[in-house]
Amino acid sequence: MKGGSGDHPARPPGMALYLSTPGAQLVTPRWQMWFHSAPVVFLLVLLAVVVCSGSASAGPPGATVVLSGRSGFEGSLARGVRWSEGGSSPGWELDHEGLARGEGQLTTAVIELPLPVVEVVASWNAFTPPGAKLRIELRASAREDLWTPWFSMAVWPNGQGTPGLRKHLSGRVNEDTLVLTEPARRFQLRVTLYPNENGHSPRLRLLALAGSTPLRQPPPEQLATVAFTDGETSRPPAWGKSLPVPFRSQRWEDPSISGRICGPTSLAMILEYYGQSLPTERVAALAYDRLNGIYGNWPFLAAVAAEAGLESYVTRFTDWSGIEAEILAGHPAILSVRFGPGELPGAPISASSGHLLVVAGFTETGDVLVNDPAAWTEETGRIVYDRRALLSAWANGVAILVHGPSPADRSATGLPDTP
Repeated sequence: MKGGSGDHPARPPGMALYLSTPGAQLVTPRWQMWFHSAPVVFLLVLLAVVVCSGSASAGPPGATVVLSGRSGFEGSLARGVRWSEGGSSPGWELDHEGLARGEGQLTTAVIELPLPVVEVVASWNAFTPPGAKLRIELRASAREDLWTPWFSMAVWPNGQGTPGLRKHLSGRVNEDTLVLTEPARRFQLRVTLYPNENGHSPRLRLLALAGSTPLRQPPPEQLATVAFTDGETSRPPAWGKSLPVPFRSQRWEDPSISGRICGPTSLAMILEYYGQSLPTERVAALAYDRLNGIYGNWPFLAAVAAEAGLESYVTRFTDWSGIEAEILAGHPAILSVRFGPGELPGAPISASSGHLLVVAGFTETGDVLVNDPAAWTEETGRIVYDRRALLSAWANGVAILVHGPSPADRSATGLPDTP
């Protein structure tokens, strides 16, 4: 289960690559590189030796690619869609041909990752008028000129419509994750836009692809306390920083769904932090995945944040450095964790096969300040989790990043009506 207890600052437009490998980190935690080569996008990676000894690994190695801005989609094939600079948020929308036909399609250039991966999650940011929708598809190539069929990753919003291909000899879609039978490095995303009955088009402004190798639980000896090397006297700058994220409990909601909405509750806290105070139940309704019957679909949660005017996507980290960079930049993050009895001391629930929570900061010694939606009260829900124990529970390394404007730049962008 992906959700349910018990069950940067603004980037220049373009393409960003974030690499996650155990024992190494990017020269700058939020390092980005923009360059293009159509039709294939080649992603180069710079690595540096990690500066802390005893650094523990959480998630499996992987890489995340983010496409945004017109230049980020260079080499894409557009049919019935056009890039529009109109309005406060530029993006792809249906042109006259697409509106007349009732659909338009954008296919990205080939995205080549720096390492082969077997699990892939696609995220998207769009404004979707009521009744309009998007279909997000993904295909992979493990060998030269040999591609899988197009897998249907999602229909947005709410997973409405025909699900499309979800299972094949080459792989299967597990809720929101494409699991391949053979590792691949080359991928393409395809998005089909559909207008509503009034002819209003969705507007797509960001796509992200997070790939990872098979999940590996770090051995106990890797979960050692961070120890600084000789000559290094300063702690990481995010230690001692706390963000004022409002607390909410999933237990305060309708008992028929309260045990399943840790994801929407976590997102509702972050939306309120960015000035979008919405009822948790409404966020849950928007994030609900009808096809899979879950509230914890990771890209759906990111898509809800995007409908509110924020930037959000799913990524994976191997250690705390990426989350520390987010906190330092003023961005709380949502983590996906799972743990057994006694494995996460201080947790308001004894165990979970899939739980989402909010990281709001770090103590002076590097332990993690969390808003845990599974708690009944704010007093018990603002928890300091041991850095090593939470890292172990966060074995998949999945994080939903949500980036918002500064208070002075906030607009009155609203969410669509609940379907």
